[in-house]
Amino acid sequence: MDKPKELSVGAVKMTIREGCTHRDQYDLRVPGRLSLDIAEALRAMGSVSGQDALFIVEVDQKHQLTVAPKQGRVFIMPRLSVPKEKQLAHALEVAEFISERLQQTASDHAKNGTPEKTAAKNQE
Repeated sequence: MDKPKELSVGAVKMTIREGCTHRDQYDLRVPGRLSLDIAEALRAMGSVSGQDALFIVEVDQKHQLTVAPKQGRVFIMPRLSVPKEKQLAHALEVAEFISERLQQTASDHAKNGTPEKTAAKNQE
């Protein structure tokens, strides 16, 4: 088995592990926790099972996401029916989505102050 490949998509670090001839596995990590907003956006991508600390999102025709928000981690297990070259594209879409959300959150915090102030302002 080859050494895992690593990519960075903004603040998201992606480790690609060779699974078998039909699929690889994608481990996404961010510094710190995933915000509630990001976790909720990931939940909205498909049908969800599990709890807040660890939940699984079944994304039809693409993949399964296992999300651990407090650990800042998303594990992507592609569907075997998806061609291997599209699996990476789908994983990159998730990484880019998370990266964009992290950038937006950082921008909001820079404009509005602390995360608590940003959250309070968003609730108004």
